[in-house]
Amino acid sequence: FYPLSQATGGYPADGLVLLAGVALLIMGFYRLSAGLLEQRLGLPGAELRVAAHLHWGIGSLLLLLSAGSALISGGPSLAWLALGIALAFVVYALWQGKMPAAADFQALWIYLGLVELVGWIAYLRLLFLPLQVLDPWWGAVACALAVGLYWLPWGQWGWPLQPWRRVAVILPLSVLLVTATFDHVPSLWIMAGFYGWLAWSARRVRLSYLSLGLIIWAVWIWLNQNAVYDAVAQVAPLSLALIYAAQVDPAMKREDGRQGRHWFRVVGMGMVLVVALFSERWTGLPVGAMSLGAIALGLMLRTRAFLYVGTVIFGLNAINQLVLLNATYPFIKWVIGILVGVALIWIAADFERRRDQWISLTQGWVQELDRWA
Repeated sequence: FYPLSQATGGYPADGLVLLAGVALLIMGFYRLSAGLLEQRLGLPGAELRVAAHLHWGIGSLLLLLSAGSALISGGPSLAWLALGIALAFVVYALWQGKMPAAADFQALWIYLGLVELVGWIAYLRLLFLPLQVLDPWWGAVACALAVGLYWLPWGQWGWPLQPWRRVAVILPLSVLLVTATFDHVPSLWIMAGFYGWLAWSARRVRLSYLSLGLIIWAVWIWLNQNAVYDAVAQVAPLSLALIYAAQVDPAMKREDGRQGRHWFRVVGMGMVLVVALFSERWTGLPVGAMSLGAIALGLMLRTRAFLYVGTVIFGLNAINQLVLLNATYPFIKWVIGILVGVALIWIAADFERRRDQWISLTQGWVQELDRWA
C-alpha cells in the first residue's frame, strides 16, 4: 500500500486492482495447495483454507474500493483485468458453495457469490459506458438471470437448491430498487410476468401478489404518463387485486376464511363503485349500469358480496338522482312522493294480507344467501 500511495500519475483504481490481483493469487495458492501442504509439511489445512477465504474477502473489498475510486477519479485503465479478477472471486465463492467440507456454510457462500455476481455486472456497467443504453432495462435483465437461477437443476450439479431459488425471487425487485427504474413501464410488465410465471411454476399462489403489485404500479405510471387522472381508473386495479386475492388465497379458500373472503370482495367491489358514485364523471347512468352489473354478477356466481354492494350502490345512486331531479324540477318531487307513498301503502297492505308467505319467503332467501360464497 505504501509504495502505491507514493506513486504519481495513473488512476488510483488501478493500484487497487493490482492489489486485488495479489489477493487472488494468494487465495488461489492457499486454497489449492492446502491439502498438499498439510500432507507434506504438516501445515494445518483448515487454517490455510480460512486464510484463502480471508484473501477472498480482502480482494473483493479492494475491487469495491476500486469501483468507488473509479467513480470519483476515473478509470481504471486495467478494466479487463479488474473484470477478470472479479469474475474469479465470483467463481471461487460459488465453488465453495459446492464443497461438501463447507456443508454448514454452503448457502452462505452461494449467497455471497451471487451478490458478487450482481456486483460484477454493476462493475461492468460502470467501466463500459455504452452499456448505459440498458439502464431502463436492468429489471428485465434481472428477470432473465433469475429464470436461469430458478430453473436450472442446481441440486443435480451438487449445490443446495434453496439459495439459488431464494435469490431468484429477490433479485428482480432488488435490481428495481437499486436502479430506481420505477417509471419504466415495459420493465415493470416483464417483471410482473416473471413473478406470475414463478407463482405458477412453484405452485405458490402468494408469489403472484408481487406480480399484482407490479401490474398496479405499471398501470398507475402509465395513467400518469398519459395524463389520465380519472379516479375510477386509478382505483380499479387495486379493486381487482383485492377480488383476486379473495378468490385464490389459500387461507381464504378454507371454511374458516369465509368471512375474510367476503369482506375482501365487499371492499374490492365497493371501492370502485363508491368512487364512481362520488365522481361527477361517472355518477348517474354509468353507476347504475355498474351496480346492476355487480348485482347480476352476484346472482350468476352466487356471491353475496357482489349482490349486497351492487344493491346498496344502486339504491344510493337512485336516491342521489332523485335529489338532483327534484332540485332541477321541483314539481317532480310531488309526483314522485305520491307514487312512492302509494307503493309503500300497497307493499304494507300486501305484507299484512300475506304475512306468513312473506316471512317464509324471507327466511328462505336468508338461508339461501348463507349458503352462497
